[in-house]
Amino acid sequence: MENPSRKLNVHAVVLAGGAGRRLWPASTPERPKPLLPLIGGRSLVAETVDRAARLCGEDRVTVLARQPLLDTMRDALSPWPGVHLLAEPEARGTAPALVFAAHELEREHPGAVMVALPSDHLVRPVRELGSSLRVAEDLARNGHLCCLGVTAAGAEPGYGHILTGTGLGGGAWRIKAFVEKPDPRHAAALAADGCLWNTGIFVFGCADLLAVSAEVAPELAGGLKTLGQDGPGTFFRAVRPVSIDVAVMERTNRAAVVLGQFEWDDLGTWEAVARRLGAGRGGGQAGAATRNVDSGDNVVWAEGRRVTLLGVTGLAVVESGGEILVADRDQLHRLSKLDLSSPPGPASGGDRAGPRTGAE
Repeated sequence: MENPSRKLNVHAVVLAGGAGRRLWPASTPERPKPLLPLIGGRSLVAETVDRAARLCGEDRVTVLARQPLLDTMRDALSPWPGVHLLAEPEARGTAPALVFAAHELEREHPGAVMVALPSDHLVRPVRELGSSLRVAEDLARNGHLCCLGVTAAGAEPGYGHILTGTGLGGGAWRIKAFVEKPDPRHAAALAADGCLWNTGIFVFGCADLLAVSAEVAPELAGGLKTLGQDGPGTFFRAVRPVSIDVAVMERTNRAAVVLGQFEWDDLGTWEAVARRLGAGRGGGQAGAATRNVDSGDNVVWAEGRRVTLLGVTGLAVVESGGEILVADRDQLHRLSKLDLSSPPGPASGGDRAGPRTGAE
């Protein structure tokens, strides 16, 4: 019988550099989504680090975050003083970040196996995650580049999907193909065929990831030559932004997927937050109290004020940091494409011109 207290012989890298534009205005450059307490009382990064420390030991956990956020991140992770912080000089996507982390770990711990954990996901229970990671660790030590997948529970166009190929035993397969964010009809067909959702949790031998990246990822190859000589700043300036899925996993014949039996969700959108607040499409709320009067199918996040909803449906209302978002829930996908950095200007896009008053 597996000993649940036995630590994994791996190093965990927690990716905490995501901008979280789809969670604006709660998520900002100064307080990105890993630092938000979206589900429960702790921040997302604290929840992830806690899982990683329980599985590997906190001295084998590294959090990768943007340089300006290191002090804030250090404060958020004070309960785990043994955790290491690694500065990401620039945002270039998950592939440069993980290659950089792999280089640092291989230099300090030759032969290391790395588990990459996104900091904005819900994963439970930890024991089941550990069981899946042990299977992936064994595969990684035999040269496979692994990701964890979970059975698709329905049509989810926002998720990456994995088609499985030849079985490797123990609930693992070679990867036949990746399908990134299919349209709703295709997503439903994939789920009906038993496709897996890509959880974004990866397990690599550090040396293997570096070698395969040099072979198959032209976005990274030029920078890899400078990483050991000139340091991370030069490397991040030399590479092109790209995800680890596109740069490596979709291009190598060494990719494998392990089926996870744990509960998983990506908490990167207000729709996901509403789902995890227990309301699904029926709406949910977080933060300050909300009055619902003849209203439903709404999601509310209010950090400092009480929100009253009167006779409305299908809205997202978010109040945070002096900003208020009111949106049709079906339009929330547009947040990632909006320029929210500039101050408000003259009325546009159909807004009424003229002074704003309390009566409006």
